Amino acid sequence: EQKKSEGMKIITVTFIPTAENIAQCLFNKLRTALLKKNIAISGIEVFETPTSSAMYTIKNFTQDRIDKNALSVGRIH
Repeated sequence: EQKKSEGMKIITVTFIPTAENIAQCLFNKLRTALLKKNIAISGIEVFETPTSSAMYTIKNFTQDRIDKNALSVGRIH
């Protein structure tokens, strides 16, 4: 469900909103939208604090082939 509050969208999710889960969710939404425009992405990084983030990437990324089984979640400090 999406609600508007002071010019921002509030999105309710069905998962625990950790940085890792948010990174995965955003990556999947962006990847789907961008592939429709023939644009590919290989990863996304979400920051919790200035020194702590979660990165969601596709390993062995190529423009032509995206292996769905080659996804990894990593934590950066």
